[in-house]
Parts: sequence; structure tokens; C-alpha cells
Amino acid sequence: MSKPKWLTQPEGLEDRALSVWRYYGPGLHSRGRLGQNNAESFRSLCRILALCEAASEQIERDGPVIKSNTGTVRAHPAVKIVLDAQKAAVPLLRLFGLHQEAQQNVYGAWEVK
Repeated sequence: MSKPKWLTQPEGLEDRALSVWRYYGPGLHSRGRLGQNNAESFRSLCRILALCEAASEQIERDGPVIKSNTGTVRAHPAVKIVLDAQKAAVPLLRLFGLHQEAQQNVYGAWEVK
């Protein structure tokens, strides 16, 4: 049985978010957790996780603190982006049954292969 087009060719996602969709989407669909009725919510989750990953990479590249033009040391602006994205992701992770997986991943209980 072929998979529906909305699942295999989601619209409106940039590369990073599309990778998240392709990694989790088929499994969620086969377990009955992702359907056309909640695809937009999953699309939002993919965008949030992609944003979090991009901001995290920027922090890794630049460091967690930056100096302003006046020499004041302060938190990197991307830190707030990561924290806000993580907070926004929690209800969506729960909606799709991914919250436990994400929590376990934070603590190193499983690895993405």
C-alpha cells in the first residue's frame, strides 16, 4: 500500500524541518499518531525542532555568551531561542507520543541512528 502524498511530500518545510519530518513522520503514521487531521501540528513541531537545532549549532559555534559593543558579557541571543523552542515543543511532543523519547534522549538513554 502506498503512503499518502501529504506524508511523503509535505509542503512548506525547509531542509532541516523536512529531515525531522522524514525521520519521525512515517513511524508516527504507521502507529496511528500522525494523520492528515494533525499534520499541520506535526509540521509546526518539525519547524520548532529545526529552529532549536539551528540555534544550538550557533551557540556551539559562537559560545554561550557574547560581548556587546560596549564590552558587556551577556548570554548569546540564541540561548533564548533554544529555551523558547524547547518550551513550545513540549505539548506537541506529548501530542505525538514523542515526549518520553525526547526526554530519554536528553539523558542519553537512546541514540538516533
